[in-house]
Amino acid sequence: MAKRVFSQEFKNNIFKKLHSPINKSVSEIAAEENIPLINEARQNGARLEPARDILNISVRTYQRWVKEGSSTADKRPHVKRNSPKNKLNKEEKAKLSKFVTSPDMLI
Repeated sequence: MAKRVFSQEFKNNIFKKLHSPINKSVSEIAAEENIPLINEARQNGARLEPARDILNISVRTYQRWVKEGSSTADKRPHVKRNSPKNKLNKEEKAKLSKFVTSPDMLI
């Protein structure tokens, strides 16, 4: 099987991205920049594995990036989280506050 060769421009772009202090984490910006590069390499006959190795990303990361209708933005801040089962309700908070601020509790 013939070895695929990446263009020098592709290699230079990858080198700049990997050694840029701004672009150290896999992020929405990285996905937007790297998906076209990987797609270009694949259109020129490269396999996914060598292209992702150059970018130092996993196959699963690439799959998440290109998943149809998927956003590459971090969704963690927007997730609805359940409150803990032992969380105090308003009545309990008021009772506790009244207790700890009572004259008996003052030193």
